[in-house]
Amino acid sequence: MPGLLTHYCFAKHKIKSSSNLVYVGTQGPDIFFAYGNVPFTKREYKDRVPLFGNTLHAIDPAVPYYELFKIARESKDREILSEYLDGVLMHYALDLYGHPYVFYRSGWDADPEKYKKCLLSHNFFETFLDKAVMTQFCDKTKPHKTMPCSDEEAIAIDKMWMELNKRLSIIPQEYIEGSFVTALKDYRLIHRILLSKTGIKRGLIGLFLGKQSKAYAYSYPRNINQFGRNDYMNLGHSQWRIPSDGETRYDSLRNLFDFAYFKYTRLKSIKEKAMEGEDCLEEFKAETAGYTHNGNNVKDPVMKYFDLAWKDKKKPLDLVL
Repeated sequence: MPGLLTHYCFAKHKIKSSSNLVYVGTQGPDIFFAYGNVPFTKREYKDRVPLFGNTLHAIDPAVPYYELFKIARESKDREILSEYLDGVLMHYALDLYGHPYVFYRSGWDADPEKYKKCLLSHNFFETFLDKAVMTQFCDKTKPHKTMPCSDEEAIAIDKMWMELNKRLSIIPQEYIEGSFVTALKDYRLIHRILLSKTGIKRGLIGLFLGKQSKAYAYSYPRNINQFGRNDYMNLGHSQWRIPSDGETRYDSLRNLFDFAYFKYTRLKSIKEKAMEGEDCLEEFKAETAGYTHNGNNVKDPVMKYFDLAWKDKKKPLDLVL
């Protein structure tokens, strides 16, 4: 993350992509998080598949993503995979610049007692940020409509991720064939279920599942000022800090879109050379520089600087940090 619609708007309105496969790719490893989380649905490997996505978020992606370029180059589905990987690189570029801002405003703590509340705060902030971004770009696309992909394309992508785990053991367990295909279906269905155009469905989710449930956190509100006025995109250029090292920033989300756009163009340039057989691994490593999807360096993973968006407001969570 940032959220589904923020990544979608980055691809559609900043990079001006119209590719269905790019739109799927721009959700990156987040799609794996949805596996097995559809209400009243039981899936085997419910813990293993999301772990694959989580692990990809927490490591320097240079080696695994470069390996994906090689897998795509060798595949009979080269064109499908190449286009999808453009989206994956968009996802990483926006995560790289957007995630520190999201974490600063939503908080984070590895302590098991605080982790769940921080995760909910993160989900709430990304949901409200998504809504603000869609309003800013005057886009009314429904969330579950942002990831068009044929079964044939999804299977090709799934085989690529499976081959990656065979080669690099991203997780120690076996990657189960079909994980991506199923996770994509679950991702779409979850967002279709949570879509609440009138706000009535969201109200019912809050009533029956609670306002500190993950479903409520992911359901888009009709009014982003529900918990008090908040400049979610930081268009007023208020001060914020990088959570891991405390560096002071004033960037708006539009600025972060600009930074991510230029990072993406450099990553894509290396990817294109790698797809033609050039050895560009060290160049790609230099470009990621050890930074994860979470926006922190693998050498400095601890985040400790925050200023919660919900502070001094009618807040959706009773956070204790």
